[in-house]
Amino acid sequence: MDKQIWIEEKDRILLKNKSKTIDEFNKGLENKNNYEALIMDKQNKIEILDKTLGNFSLEELENALDGYTDDFF
Repeated sequence: MDKQIWIEEKDRILLKNKSKTIDEFNKGLENKNNYEALIMDKQNKIEILDKTLGNFSLEELENALDGYTDDFF
């Protein structure tokens, strides 16, 4: 790739991603990857909770456990 074409492509990518420098772009990319990892983790936890609770909501479980004391557990 010609140096001028590479520079133009780099500038186009930076502009598209609202970055002024490669370091700023890399930091934004890192933040995006962290965000996506957090979203995936949250979705996995929701799926596990749904499988664990079955057809019960947290409120229903709290109400069912209201009559029990800590000594019972």
